[in-house]
Amino acid sequence: DLYVMWRDVLVYSKHLSPFMGSIIINAKVGDIVIKVLSTSGNSLSDVKVTLVWRTNTGLKSMDKVTNIMGEAIFKDMPLIYYNVTLTMKGYPLLKSKIDARISRSFIFKVNMYRLDVYVLDSSGYGLSNARVKLIGDGKVINKICDKQGHVSFGLLKEANYTIEVSYLDYHLKRKIYLLHDLTLNIVINNLSKYPVKIIVKDSSGRPLPHIKINIRTLNDYLVAVGYTDQYGIFITNIYPGTYILGADYNGKIQNRIVKVSENINELTITYYIPEKNSKPTSGYNPIQALYSVFFNSILFIIFIIVLIVFIFIVAFHYIMVSKRIL
Repeated sequence: DLYVMWRDVLVYSKHLSPFMGSIIINAKVGDIVIKVLSTSGNSLSDVKVTLVWRTNTGLKSMDKVTNIMGEAIFKDMPLIYYNVTLTMKGYPLLKSKIDARISRSFIFKVNMYRLDVYVLDSSGYGLSNARVKLIGDGKVINKICDKQGHVSFGLLKEANYTIEVSYLDYHLKRKIYLLHDLTLNIVINNLSKYPVKIIVKDSSGRPLPHIKINIRTLNDYLVAVGYTDQYGIFITNIYPGTYILGADYNGKIQNRIVKVSENINELTITYYIPEKNSKPTSGYNPIQALYSVFFNSILFIIFIIVLIVFIFIVAFHYIMVSKRIL
């Protein structure tokens, strides 16, 4: 009798006749393809697919991750029964059984839905750097909006979720039940940009042109950047909120924390710098120069004396040693 084992599974058996010269073995082995789709039919990548099968020595398992086509391909597997488990980022999605003797290709649909959130102002413009927190299904996900005010939470399980939005001094909360792919627009009402004028002057009240201005939120997100004009003025439009305004002059930055509202639309920053005709704080001092020359001369004389003494000692030692030898 002939028995062929593959991955600890009997894949071929046959009673051989002594008159047989040679045989071709068609083992029950082949490639198994598992394709994973969302409920809406989108291919799901990065899904971990685990096959478990029974052998003569116990249970065996093998893991593969789906590609961009949503497929996990198991090469040269015994064509038997398997238990299949699907997980994504540690979260279980599905458990099932397959019979590879009947088919080698299987499609599984899981209840996963795509969630996209846009955070907008009252004019419909996206709010970049808005913070969005998603709470639900036993997890908490924090994300920051891009320049279009958009965040994507990818694929999520069907469940109740709470969405919390924070932007500057504004906070909103929404509750949803995710039952299909969803694009959610969250609008912060009464939020519009207001003009802000920043004037930079020196200590004499003269305007300073070409001063770099930075406007940041308290969490260090850059809102606006630019330079003052010939009149020392920089104008921009920003949302109401609390900001850090910085004026950069030759690498020195003067910061101020200000709160912008509908009633405040002009801010003045005074940057104090030395007058151009002010006397230098340090320079040539003739008395100090005289002391320096005198001190250096004394050091040179001391060095010469030490050198002469050293030569004398060495010569004396040499003479004494020579006399002892004679």
